[in-house]
Amino acid sequence: MRIGFQLPDAEEVEPEVGAADPDDAGPPFHEGLFDFLLEHWIRFATVYGSYAAIRDLIRCI
Repeated sequence: MRIGFQLPDAEEVEPEVGAADPDDAGPPFHEGLFDFLLEHWIRFATVYGSYAAIRDLIRCI
């Protein structure tokens, strides 16, 4: 007598609903990371530069 369980054959196993498909995973997360960081850095520099320019203008007056 064998104690334990038996794994089903590959043909008998149905894929899980919502299981990740490696072929449909999409691009890796780091593929657009540089563009993302560059865009946000430019936004930050624009906002902070505008703030600094207005701050300096007020100080001069």
